[in-house]
Amino acid sequence: RLLYEHGTNKLCISRVRSLKQLVVGKEAGHKQFILSGVKTKQFFIMSNRKGNSTKGPPKHQNSTAYKRDKWGTNERHKAISAVPVGACCKRCNDKIEWRKKYDKYKPLSAPSRCEKCKEKNVRHAYHKVCLACGKSHNICTICMQPGEILPMPLDRNQLLKKEQEEEVMLESMRERERRTFLREQKKKELMEKEKEKELGNAS
Repeated sequence: RLLYEHGTNKLCISRVRSLKQLVVGKEAGHKQFILSGVKTKQFFIMSNRKGNSTKGPPKHQNSTAYKRDKWGTNERHKAISAVPVGACCKRCNDKIEWRKKYDKYKPLSAPSRCEKCKEKNVRHAYHKVCLACGKSHNICTICMQPGEILPMPLDRNQLLKKEQEEEVMLESMRERERRTFLREQKKKELMEKEKEKELGNAS
């Protein structure tokens, strides 16, 4: 809001087009401007007081949430939904999941360069560091900040390979060793679920 002061009179000016000189006044919270082409010292005082507009919900809210598969799915949607998300912090993980949910995710067409090793090893979209460098430096591969990093889930081929290896290993074990191994696997799964709950409550 701009006010023109002339003695005791104050006139409200809605728009100022050209400014020649900026003078910071001694008054707290006010700035004084001098218009170009004005011979006499005519000061315009702009108040930095916040407006009286109250913040609230949007005027036109959606009655239903966005659904990506409302009009059917295609191969692109299936490929994006199958992309694993991990090797990053909880905040970056939520960002990528939001992009996948609302069809804002853009996969990489070619591997990008890692900012640590300077090699083209980054094969996941929005990642700045490759998985190897992220693991060695213990940082998030997206925001490159240290902290608690969520593990990268395995893809289908890796899961199948891991299951086959576990089956071969279980067949070669004795009954007692097999039970001990399965018991430890259940403990690990319970620990991971508890960590996920703690992260969800913290956020």
